[in-house]
Amino acid sequence: MDHVPLTRFDDAEALASAESGWYVDAATGAVEIKTASVSTDRGSTVELVRGGAGR
Repeated sequence: MDHVPLTRFDDAEALASAESGWYVDAATGAVEIKTASVSTDRGSTVELVRGGAGR
């Protein structure tokens, strides 16, 4: 949020207990992203960058 990278987690359980972050399901390649609450009266964007900043 606010152009701050989200924390990468190694598994879904760790992400579930965090306020925000992301992880990649190794079996499917799907990326799950969790953010803090955002208002629906304004737009928001998530940018995925392969090989970008790490943890």
